[in-house]
Amino acid sequence: LLRLGAMASNPKVFFDIRIGNKDAGRLVFELFADSCPRTAENFRCLCTGEKGYGVTTRKKLHFRHTVFHRVIKGFMAQGGDFSKSDGTGGESIYGGTFNDENFVHRHFGPGMLSMANCGPHTNGSQFFITFRSTPHLNDKHVVFGRLVENMELLRRIESISTNKDDCPLTDIAVSECGEVNEKAPPAPKEDNDEEIDLGIDSDEDEDEEQEDEEDQLTSSSGSKPKSGKREAKPGLSFEEKLKSMTPMQRKLFELRQKLNAGRKANRVSAQEEQKRFSGGEKGKAKEKNIEKWKEYEAKKKELEAAGLDPNDFVCLNDTAGAHEKAEKKRKKKEKNKAPFGWNVFNQDSLYRAYKKRLTHVPKGTQNGDEVRDEQSLKWGSDRPPEHMIDHMVSELEETHKRRSKFKRRRQHYAGKDIDYINERNRVFNQKIKRAYDPYTVEIRQNLERGTAL
Repeated sequence: LLRLGAMASNPKVFFDIRIGNKDAGRLVFELFADSCPRTAENFRCLCTGEKGYGVTTRKKLHFRHTVFHRVIKGFMAQGGDFSKSDGTGGESIYGGTFNDENFVHRHFGPGMLSMANCGPHTNGSQFFITFRSTPHLNDKHVVFGRLVENMELLRRIESISTNKDDCPLTDIAVSECGEVNEKAPPAPKEDNDEEIDLGIDSDEDEDEEQEDEEDQLTSSSGSKPKSGKREAKPGLSFEEKLKSMTPMQRKLFELRQKLNAGRKANRVSAQEEQKRFSGGEKGKAKEKNIEKWKEYEAKKKELEAAGLDPNDFVCLNDTAGAHEKAEKKRKKKEKNKAPFGWNVFNQDSLYRAYKKRLTHVPKGTQNGDEVRDEQSLKWGSDRPPEHMIDHMVSELEETHKRRSKFKRRRQHYAGKDIDYINERNRVFNQKIKRAYDPYTVEIRQNLERGTAL
């Protein structure tokens, strides 16, 4: 009889489970408050969220929106990590962890509710539900409750596929939780939207109170008002109410006003930040570009289906002049494209350099074809013409002048400390400095100051 009375007094809590994006049902647990009061109270408060925020995690002490981060088929499902959702976080309502209460109950059968820990006396908020008897966990984990409703849902959770780390591939979340048969409190406002009572009734509040009083009078007399709107009775003005306050009340009122102004500014900043993260005008432009890209892909598929070249779609929306201008720009870019890396000294680059130098050689015509001047090179002669020698000298002088004006991208300082033995070694040292100076600056400074370890 005593045991039955204790069972009747044990609290019951529930988990509303969501698997993926669908509601799966409700799990109801009985907590052994008669034999494990401290552990049961910790779990019950985490279900209701009545203890506020944690001391160490600074997170809401609540199982709502937590997940079962570990599911091992034929063994157990683990959850309760409300801070990190990976099995490394959580906190008890007592702050941090608390000691093992007792090992009165055993891990017998499926549906046993037990505390997860990382050693003796390290109970926090994490728990696990057994899928079968686990006698090897007895005297190591505190059993403080059992599943009393919806064993079918527990079997469904057990059948969820997992990865190699036993993490479910489909999210198993607690969408809502609480104590069974308790009256649901009104939904709290968000922190940013919470308004603080200023301690003075506004004119709108007075009007509502007057309307309520008139409603009561009307209902008691059985008569109905002639119009839907009621005239508000004149009351004290805001200045009069402020004057009637004591200095302490006035100071508290001003403080509450500042808090409300801060919350309003916070809401505005949050809205602007949301707009900034969503893209604002740039986001709209990005959406338009995405629509254009989708239209381009659709037209491309149509051209492919018709057996035409998909690249012709670019030319369909352009005028002839615009297309000709773009083609000239493309050819000019390809013509002036500088070689890169190992392509600097290949045969193609050398040939283009030769053609570039050849443009300065005088030209002539022969049979309508463009050829070099007959006097440019006289094969077998002892001496070339004087005007060609002058042309060669002028070209060499121009080349020397052009090279003298050339400057390297990295400026060389003549007064810099000499740490090289030749020019090639100087270039090598510069490359070493560019690569390693950011990591060795502290070591070099210590060596210069004589403070190296």
